[in-house]
Amino acid sequence: MAESVLENPIFIRSCILYEVLHRKPIRESYKNFCEKLGDDVMDYIDFEFWFYRFYEGNHDLNYDQKLEPKNLSDMPIKILQRILNELCFRDKMVLQKVCRILRKVVPEIDAVAHSAVSFRMCRDWAFLEFSKHEIVYREFEGGCIVKYEDYAKSVIGGNQLELALNDFSNFLKCPKLHLKIFGVTFSSAVGEEARQKVIETVGTLKWPNLKTVFFNGIHQSEIKPMIACFNSETIEHIILDVSRDSTSRQFPYQLAKGDFPKLNHGPH
Repeated sequence: MAESVLENPIFIRSCILYEVLHRKPIRESYKNFCEKLGDDVMDYIDFEFWFYRFYEGNHDLNYDQKLEPKNLSDMPIKILQRILNELCFRDKMVLQKVCRILRKVVPEIDAVAHSAVSFRMCRDWAFLEFSKHEIVYREFEGGCIVKYEDYAKSVIGGNQLELALNDFSNFLKCPKLHLKIFGVTFSSAVGEEARQKVIETVGTLKWPNLKTVFFNGIHQSEIKPMIACFNSETIEHIILDVSRDSTSRQFPYQLAKGDFPKLNHGPH
């Protein structure tokens, strides 16, 4: 495509409006946009701004984005940290959804307050629990509802598992986190593909200080790959509640540190 056309902001915005009118989820729309115009024409944050502006019925292609009021994401990081330190968990989780900068800053400030994290998965629901705070991801027609305490947000085209795993991964990647306890619970209705995505995500993360892990509803075939995700030098207890067959009969048992071998896996 001619370089002069790609430098025309009106043309680029008209392409975004074209994607909006097709009523596709935003991430699919951005992917189509990049395939047509190139990956370096507009980053996701700017695309998101125009996408939702057009989606809400504001179709003025000549709108000056500089007229938008300044927001928290424009503040220096140190000032943001002061503000975030005064917020409760619910407000931090809401703020974290605003933009990429806040998605990075909020976990770094809040992570030190949490020593236990658990992930629960049902067929149409996913749950993240940070210490005593729970985030719920529920599937609905056309997307997902994310709820924490009395706040709920609809994510058009969102998938409850993908959204939950994304938030989970962002939180666990925080270098200040000193997590001691981690657990995963699968209901019998969770399919193999979803279970595998959770295990793969757990395997991509670092667990340097973890002491105790517990798994509920895990299949026997999943025990070894799941345990292999963790640092056997620090783990003291592994608690298992294993689903044996399709009738979901379970037998709980606990492994102390001396009961399982040191596993040869990548550095954590």
